[in-house]
Amino acid sequence: MNHALRTCLIVLFALPAMLQARQNAVWTDSLRLPEHFKIAGFIMDSLTKKPVQSARIFVNNTSLDTVSLRNGYYRLSCVPMGNHEIVVTAVGYMPRTLIINGALPTTSADTIRLLPMQPVPLNEMMARTSDKRWQFFYRQFKEHFIGTTEFAKEVKILNPWVLRFEESENKEWSAMADDLLLLENMALGYRLKCYLKQLAVAKSIAVLHACLFFEPIQTLDQRLADRWRNNRLLAYRGSLMEFLRRMAEKNTDSLYKVFRLRGTEQFYHTTEPDPQLASTFSDLKQPVSYPHEFALNFSRDQLQVNYYGAGEDMAYRRFVNRMTKIQRLPARFRASWLASRSPQVIVNRIGYFNNAMEVEVYGYWEYLRMAECLPITYSP
Repeated sequence: MNHALRTCLIVLFALPAMLQARQNAVWTDSLRLPEHFKIAGFIMDSLTKKPVQSARIFVNNTSLDTVSLRNGYYRLSCVPMGNHEIVVTAVGYMPRTLIINGALPTTSADTIRLLPMQPVPLNEMMARTSDKRWQFFYRQFKEHFIGTTEFAKEVKILNPWVLRFEESENKEWSAMADDLLLLENMALGYRLKCYLKQLAVAKSIAVLHACLFFEPIQTLDQRLADRWRNNRLLAYRGSLMEFLRRMAEKNTDSLYKVFRLRGTEQFYHTTEPDPQLASTFSDLKQPVSYPHEFALNFSRDQLQVNYYGAGEDMAYRRFVNRMTKIQRLPARFRASWLASRSPQVIVNRIGYFNNAMEVEVYGYWEYLRMAECLPITYSP
């Protein structure tokens, strides 16, 4: 299949891996490291060297946040062990991110220096939304960013005017935001704040680099609360997060089958590979230095992951039909593919890659976009 027809969504919600696997490590929890750690530090104006009060600090892809005090001090508690991206925003300053490696109970972050900036006037941002070219790219943006699933129909961007689009001569385009992008997901019951670094689209390949903060919506309506709980579980079942968590906990799994493939010609072709290509979880994973992580071994192969807890739906088949130009009925299972140039990728046991840039996602997991996103602290 022509590679130009493939859409590769690389969601950069995770961070550069900082720990190398120890060849002599064994599967053990004997170290008994704590499951959470604390982050503390100071926020400072990079020009005046004065502390920045009321800066908001959040841990990417979680519901964990705080604000800085008058002296610029902040502290975040109950952060899951592992590598995380910390996002800092403040009125009148450019957003900042930094990588935190949580391997100790308390991590002291270096002083975070924010660069002052002149905010884009609201009337200037509002004016751009009346431009027909902006409206065209906004429709494209929602498809790549939010997705085309049933849940996507219930996701609303609350401040679309902060978005700006840039187009190149070869029809490539990118989206950025002049402020945090605010979303409301009424399918899952979350309000989200998104620090959109960039969404770039070129030749049907979309690359998204963004950081998310999840705020659960509070309701007294028990039926609505039950619906959100059920929908979150639906989004979790068969997800990449669930797959990685189950791999961390088990050596075999009846819901998932993994096959090692050579080449990329089978991407999007939902078939049962040769059983001789099947691998167990114990074949694929390897212990590393800390018990909250493990290594997923690619060995230069691509991995096809079949999920048998549910079949494909018609919306996904329409997505695949656009990719492959092949018309067929939905399969009884959901197939996804993972590819990496690295022979080994570090995984956090709560369900994410330390460095998502190392992994390309195809198939059903590629089809699921922002509408199905759950925080890494989600527990079914």
